[in-house]
Amino acid sequence: MHVSNEWNELVGDEIFPIKISTQTYSYVKKLRAEGVSRESSTLVIKTGLANQFIDTNTVIYIEAADRNCILHMLNERKQVPWTLRDLQEQLPPDFYRIHRSYCVNSDYVTKIERYAVTLVTGETLPIPKMRYMQIREELTALIEKNACRKEEKE
Repeated sequence: MHVSNEWNELVGDEIFPIKISTQTYSYVKKLRAEGVSRESSTLVIKTGLANQFIDTNTVIYIEAADRNCILHMLNERKQVPWTLRDLQEQLPPDFYRIHRSYCVNSDYVTKIERYAVTLVTGETLPIPKMRYMQIREELTALIEKNACRKEEKE
């Protein structure tokens, strides 16, 4: 409905004054199913008197900074008072630790190249030279597993 359209009262058992096509209905239904079926976990950050809830699907990667971590999310960065090890225990299996200072959400990895991982944001994170082959194989397997799981749901 466009804002400039007149408002008409509903007639009889009419639910909404605009009829949508079957194709639009199917598309919206599919989007809702994908949104509901996607596994989501929430991090609870307790600060003082408040609790903040962060959807882990919005976290691109986590960076260790001394005894704290910086969550690099889609729309912001947030510092939390946890070590990367403690935080990693609360994360879903989509997250993979590529470096002692970085843990990435495999959903946002676009390229694995020699000694670096490129993310959808264009940022590159380092991979240690001694563990490059192991990390490349494990991260690739995780990404392929996630892709297969998403295809099965469709």
